[in-house]
Amino acid sequence: MKRLESLDIMRGLTVALMILVNTALWGTPVYGQLGHSLWNGMTAADLVFPMFMFIMGVSVSFSLKRFNYSPGKAAVGKILKRTMLIYIIGLALDLVEKGISGAIDGLDFSTLRFTGVLPRLAFSYGIASLMALYFSRRALWRFVVAMLTVYAVILLAFKGFEPTVENIVSRVDVAVFGQGHIYHDWVPGGRIPLDPEGLFGLLPSVAHVLIGYLCGRILLERSGMNLTPLLLVGALLTILGLGLDSVVPINKKVWSPTFVLVSCGLGISLLGLLIYAVDFKKTGAKWLNRVWMQPAEVFGANPLFLYILSSLLGCVMWRIEVGGMVLPHYLYVNMLEPVFGPESAMPSLIYASGITAVCYLVGLPLYLKKIYIKI
Repeated sequence: MKRLESLDIMRGLTVALMILVNTALWGTPVYGQLGHSLWNGMTAADLVFPMFMFIMGVSVSFSLKRFNYSPGKAAVGKILKRTMLIYIIGLALDLVEKGISGAIDGLDFSTLRFTGVLPRLAFSYGIASLMALYFSRRALWRFVVAMLTVYAVILLAFKGFEPTVENIVSRVDVAVFGQGHIYHDWVPGGRIPLDPEGLFGLLPSVAHVLIGYLCGRILLERSGMNLTPLLLVGALLTILGLGLDSVVPINKKVWSPTFVLVSCGLGISLLGLLIYAVDFKKTGAKWLNRVWMQPAEVFGANPLFLYILSSLLGCVMWRIEVGGMVLPHYLYVNMLEPVFGPESAMPSLIYASGITAVCYLVGLPLYLKKIYIKI
């Protein structure tokens, strides 16, 4: 199968939504689906990161094809190099963000976060890719089942669904890294040292990427319009995850197995629909297709670069002072709140949309000139 335009579009839509969610106007109302669940449950915002990880897994199936899925020196070297590069960029981004925000002075490593979005992406990608080279697909499906089952048992046995410091996810990260080097997340009752991208959650995250990889292999073996096997897998995972929710709650902050199943299932279904609409069908006027496809392609062409740009831009905005206030609050108090009122979530959406639009304008000339900043 040739390169899927739909996969690039899905990646772009995911990154754009990720930026929209992450740059919300802090301290003001946010639309429910654009905010993360406080504990159990799932919102649209909770789906963004796992969707990206699923897409990464699908992309791995395409990239490893040229190595014939064999663990040669070139393939292993590429995986290890990319893993370490993404991880190092993640650490550097944390330092730069804290430096811009004024949280640290100079190269202060005392609060450096060893985990995070990019570190989670790095090691999930690296481990899953190496497994894809060394094990058969049948073995990989077994690994997925074993990883999610073992993780579920550990969560249930060691307070993994309690929003307290006794939670096994919190205890592992604190024991390994210390409280100063992990994220403190909000849970019912307050903020505790519980990192949603922590070390222990790497186990289900690797399974997450493997599911994407295995679905990519299904796509590569199918020709024409036969998307039935893919959609069946998507429906099965979604139903299974929802069915097990009463026993193993859907929870992004601990990356629960049911969260993996549902988010992967929905990701597979969305990819199948996009393949049908974009790669095979392409119905409607060409100009109408470009209206919604081009912005997605812009974000999909340089996803990690634009994500990093949005993080830095978001920090810079909070350091600019206008009229004795930081710029985001100045915009809110003087422009957005008077129009929409203090209870409206529209100001936050407009502000985040502005940051997203700036990232698009930066990415557009790169896309038009076919410049891809690969990591």
